[in-house]
Amino acid sequence: MPAIEVKIDRSRNGFGMAFGQTSDGTKVMVVNGDLLERDHAVVIVTEERDQYLLAEIQETYDYVSAIEHLLDKDNLVAARALSLVRSGIFSLNKKYVFPVWEVSGILDYVFGKPDLWAVSRLALTKRWGNRVGAMRFGLTFQKAIEKLTKSGNQTARLYCPVPEKFSDRGQTADMLASVHSDKEGNWVLEVWQGIGHNPEVFYAHALVQQATGLCKHFDTAIIGFSIQEKERLFDECRKIKGNAYKKVFRMDGAFSMDVVHELANRFFPFDELIDEYFEVEPL
Repeated sequence: MPAIEVKIDRSRNGFGMAFGQTSDGTKVMVVNGDLLERDHAVVIVTEERDQYLLAEIQETYDYVSAIEHLLDKDNLVAARALSLVRSGIFSLNKKYVFPVWEVSGILDYVFGKPDLWAVSRLALTKRWGNRVGAMRFGLTFQKAIEKLTKSGNQTARLYCPVPEKFSDRGQTADMLASVHSDKEGNWVLEVWQGIGHNPEVFYAHALVQQATGLCKHFDTAIIGFSIQEKERLFDECRKIKGNAYKKVFRMDGAFSMDVVHELANRFFPFDELIDEYFEVEPL
């Protein structure tokens, strides 16, 4: 693809885009152009359209080649391979990369903790984005899990009993939490949360050593269901595979349950329903 020089009209920057023109007046729409901190840039033309050229900044163009050899079986990249450019933007092999929006809350927490950053793996994208989620309340995930583990193996549906109170926020949610022990002496924790009528479900999984109380594995994913499958998941309170699975974060090592509680609350978009179910006062 050809490279061209473009004068950027910074006053017209939009989220994920910038607009400009070449020296001969050809209009150019630049993907990720809002990341530029200069008025002139060399960009890569990706498509010629009737009234303008579509292009992309060199810092993100063909970013796949920069990361493909670093992807693990879950398509995650080790966090320690990333270098911070500025808030929300990292570089890898001379390309800008961005953590997927679903882990932005988790990232805020683990980035400032070298021991956690060193054992974290996350999904990346070439498009810069912000998390758009429902309001978060008190860190009540810990209370929910404490009640489950004290009762032994258990599954609980955490639901929103008065959805009308959330009408001004436009969202309601269901959550399913399951705790059981495995043959290796671990608590196996699985949590699913579905928001409104969106068929995608947020999912978290952890392995906790019963002997030490330390978590040795934590991961999060987005699972795609049909609407009918999602309804079965929460109505029947049992695990359903789903038709699409995208892991977005993973951490292995030995870390306290406080870390798990923090990560879970930062990952799940909605947690007032946990307050309601477990009769926990929100902070």
